[in-house]
Amino acid sequence: MSFIIFSSILFISLLTYTSSVWLVNTFGKVTIDQLLFSIQTLNGSSSQQVFDYINGPLITSAFITYLSIKIFFFLNYNNVKFTFLKNKSKANQINKFLLPIFSIVIFFCSLFLSINQVGFAQIKLYFTSSELIKNEYVSSDSSNLTFKDTKRNLIYIFVESLETSYVDKNSGGAQKNNLLKELTSLIGDDAINFSNNDKIGGALQIPGTEYTAAGIVAQTSGMPLKAPQQLADQTDLGANSFGMDESFNTGKSAFLPGLTTLGDILQKNDYKQTFIMGSDATFGGRRAYLSQHGNYEIIDYYEARDRNYFPKDYITWWGFEDKKLFSIAKEQASLLSSETNPLIYHY
Repeated sequence: MSFIIFSSILFISLLTYTSSVWLVNTFGKVTIDQLLFSIQTLNGSSSQQVFDYINGPLITSAFITYLSIKIFFFLNYNNVKFTFLKNKSKANQINKFLLPIFSIVIFFCSLFLSINQVGFAQIKLYFTSSELIKNEYVSSDSSNLTFKDTKRNLIYIFVESLETSYVDKNSGGAQKNNLLKELTSLIGDDAINFSNNDKIGGALQIPGTEYTAAGIVAQTSGMPLKAPQQLADQTDLGANSFGMDESFNTGKSAFLPGLTTLGDILQKNDYKQTFIMGSDATFGGRRAYLSQHGNYEIIDYYEARDRNYFPKDYITWWGFEDKKLFSIAKEQASLLSSETNPLIYHY
């Protein structure tokens, strides 16, 4: 029994470290928020990533564990002793506890190295309460929001991985020439540009807003996507208001029910809401969030395929390209705008 326990500890330790290395090499420097959230929302991810993980960290950890066990058996059953010890009983004891000691050392080393991969500062930040949320958070339920009788349509576009560094240096970017001329030309006296400087800057990200699902939640609720207990500790809504106690993936469990989001407000004011994306909406808990906060019509990869926007066997990596997504969005926007009900919210 002890042999099985320590062999398991050794395997888990190795898997922890190799997984952290694989994670950083595959996705870059991810935050602890993203790591813990993504572990709970793996459904809808690319199958290729699953195969890469199996062929990488999983097989590597299993092989090293197997090799370590073979060495242990060789030492133990072939009477290989620590001959420098005159006391034979002590030599036998060292042999007996070789695997447990080795497993424990490997465990703490892998834990230290894994944390180092993510970053000690990130770990500390994750467990630190936010004074910003404590002092500045205002629930939308308590805000005095009113709509005019004639409501306007709203088109909200998320552009992932688009940043101001693509703009020329004179405009606040990092390029010699402006690579976003068509987009930045829209920024004029009548436009609202949420900039962190007097040029074409961008919003300063805070922890819990940096990745896809977190960005969607943050922009539509005004709150970072953090662990439920953290948010409960930093607001007056209580722990139950942020219940993520079951699977995020099915959409049946509560996904931040204590938040009043933009989708909730628009739904309450009779907006028809559509969210279009080029991947599986299940990934990152997006389907659960969108279905519970706004009751969106969701057109993701599978819905677009079922509507015959492309062949049934068509897939690029884990969805379809932005070019096709833009075409579908234009078509849906035209269809929605032609409806008699003017209250349309299109994503």
